[in-house]
Amino acid sequence: MSATPLVTPPRRRGRWLVWLIVAVGVVFAIEVAAVGQTFAALGYDSARDELGEAVASARGAHESAAQLDAAATAAFEQGERIIDGAGDTVDPAARDTFTSALAQVGDARAGVARAASADIPRPPEEKPFWVWELVGQTQAMTAATVSAREIDRTEADAASDLQDLRGEMDAAAAELFASVPAFATALESASISAQTKTVIEVRRRAADLATRTELDETGVDAFTVYADAVAAMRASHDAERAEKSGALFDRRLAAEEFARSLSGDVLLDFDWAPIVIGYGAGDSMAGTAVFADSDYGPYATITLTDSVARLWPSARSQALVAHEVGHAVATRCSTLFDWTSDAEHEEWATAWAISMGFTNDANGVQAYGYPSQAMLDRAATCR
Repeated sequence: MSATPLVTPPRRRGRWLVWLIVAVGVVFAIEVAAVGQTFAALGYDSARDELGEAVASARGAHESAAQLDAAATAAFEQGERIIDGAGDTVDPAARDTFTSALAQVGDARAGVARAASADIPRPPEEKPFWVWELVGQTQAMTAATVSAREIDRTEADAASDLQDLRGEMDAAAAELFASVPAFATALESASISAQTKTVIEVRRRAADLATRTELDETGVDAFTVYADAVAAMRASHDAERAEKSGALFDRRLAAEEFARSLSGDVLLDFDWAPIVIGYGAGDSMAGTAVFADSDYGPYATITLTDSVARLWPSARSQALVAHEVGHAVATRCSTLFDWTSDAEHEEWATAWAISMGFTNDANGVQAYGYPSQAMLDRAATCR
């Protein structure tokens, strides 16, 4: 009887092959997952870095815009105060240009505020683990980066517009300041009866404004002082006109205008009285001139009797007024005679009136005699 040999069934060998294939597949899947995990993590890190840079830039733009807006806001408010107080004390064209520049800065500030109100995205605080979470957050951060960069551009553009318009506003302010002296001269002409001290104050304040080139708190204060000076000059003009009102009002003003036409750059104040140094009754006339000086040149107060106005514009009254103006203009020609001598003062005033063509003896000849030829010659040079 023969023995049968033992043989491993083929089925067992096939089972080990299956397990081998499964094992290789698992290892491959793990490696694929690891590679995917690695790439997802790297993509996440790159997206987070880009978002961080975009966010930092947007925040920097926001801070710069905030600083610019703070400075522009202060200047804007100062400009508003100037316009509110300027009224009709400034050149209308310069005021309108400045007002328009202010309005544009106001609109630009609103644009900066709108840009600043946008929410800047924030990078995630913790990094997820799973691939699908990494991929999802990477996509979200990519979109957030686009948003942050748009916010950055919008705010930078708004800030640039504000900076440009702020420059235009400052230039318009400087133009407004520079226009004040010329316009103040027109205001002075419209307040011709104002006392000299108020006129000089307006000139001083207008000159101060003309030196200013920046819109700041000191400029606002200077403008306020100027506007107050103009108001005081106008009030003085009205008060002087009220004081001179009555039947002789127009003739008084005509005599004053005549005197100013002779005095040139010497400012004159006027007082009127029934009696001056004992004269003024009937057809008698008299006047006096009291000198003063200021940073803006000499000026004088001339006092005249009401009779000068009653007889205006007779040759007598004009000659007497010319004599008093001669006293006033002597302040700019004081080296041409003995300033300390009352007699020479009167001779000078008489000679000056004659040199101006006023030959009626009310020019001073009746009271002080005819001046010497030498004094006449010297007086003729004082204009």
